[in-house]
This record gives sequence, C-alpha cells and structure tokens, in this order.
Amino acid sequence: MSRHGSSRRGPLRASGAGGLAALLVLVVLLLGGGAHLAGADPERPERRGADPVAGEGADAGVADVGGVADGDDGGGAGEGMGPCTDLARRYADQLPAGWTLECRAALPPEWSPVEGGSSMGDRRTRRIVVVDGQTAEYTEASIAHEIAHAEASGWPPRLRADVAAALGGTSWTGQGGPASPREVVAESSVRCRGLPTHARFPLVPCDVLESMRTAGGATGPLPVTGSHPRS
Repeated sequence: MSRHGSSRRGPLRASGAGGLAALLVLVVLLLGGGAHLAGADPERPERRGADPVAGEGADAGVADVGGVADGDDGGGAGEGMGPCTDLARRYADQLPAGWTLECRAALPPEWSPVEGGSSMGDRRTRRIVVVDGQTAEYTEASIAHEIAHAEASGWPPRLRADVAAALGGTSWTGQGGPASPREVVAESSVRCRGLPTHARFPLVPCDVLESMRTAGGATGPLPVTGSHPRS
C-alpha cells in the first residue's frame, strides 16, 4: 500500500557506525515507549493505493534525481485540474535518485489492486503516480507518503529488517495493510511533516522516525510544511 522543501539528497548510503547507534536508540524508544500506538487524524480520506511491487529488495543505482511528468498519456492531469502539478514540482528535489513523480487523473490501469487509491509507487520503474483532484493538503500528504516509501526502498535490507522487528513485524512488508512496518514508516513521515494522516495507520514519534532515516542515510530531518500536530 502506498499513498508519502528540504535540501536535495542524492542516493541513500548504507548505515555505518552512526547509523547503527541511531538504530539502537530507535529500538530502545520503540520497546520502552509503546511508540507504535500513536494515533492519527480521523478526518483524512480513507486510503491510498497499494504498491504494485511488494518485494523486499532495495533498488540500486545512482541516476539523477527524478523530475515531474505532467503530460497526458491516457489519463494524465491537465492544466488547472488540481493542486498536484504545482506540489509535485515543489517536491521534485526531495525525490531519491532516479525516481519520478507524476500527476494523473487516475492510477495506471495496470496498477489497480486497490480501487479508489489516491497514489502508488513502483520500485522497479522508480515511478510515483498521484491522483489529482484532492485538496492541496491531502495531495501533499499523498506525495509525502510516496516519497517516504521511495526513500525507504533504498535503505540497507538489514536496516529494514531491524526496523520491522522493532515494530513487532516479521518482515518489512508484513501482512500488508496500514499496520505493516513499511506503511507505519511512510505514514509517520507524513505526520512528521505536519500533514494530515489516515486514522487507520499506527505511527511512531518523529524522533524515532528520524533515527531510522539517519540510519538509512538521510542527511537532514524532514521539513515541516503543514500545521497538523506532529505528536
């Protein structure tokens, strides 16, 4: 399942000693504070789409940071359709290397495991598609959720496994659904930007999330662009 201005980031690097230390802090915080029980905003529309590539493997590669595609290729968003195109341009420099972000009138038909989904990402093609027509705030939340998925796909496999275990899961993808470790991380990223979140997603505190991101290679915290509570 998927939905997710900071300094531009290049390819995520493997965690070293500092990353491992941050991960130990993460585990202590998670196990000691019941972090995964944090709630979400009740008013957020129900759900985003499902990731059509649910494998555990991380993408490799060092392509240039992806841009925005807003043309019409059989369902694309036109000018003035909604807020997505402007937001996608604003978030373009936050995409991990090689990823693209597109605004469309609907998800690609081959990506249709979830009816009514508002966004998806495909890790094989490094492509994010967000459905235009939502409010600006909810569109931004969908973009932030998908970017979080893209970022986490570049984490070292061991880090994803350790985060999943700390969250009580047996794997990064878990059984799917909003309580899977990858969805908890992605939606927590939305909350930590101050954007509205789904009520069904468990969340972790922002300091725990930033420990994960640091261990995964992030060089700075997520920017706060919304006014919703972050704790």
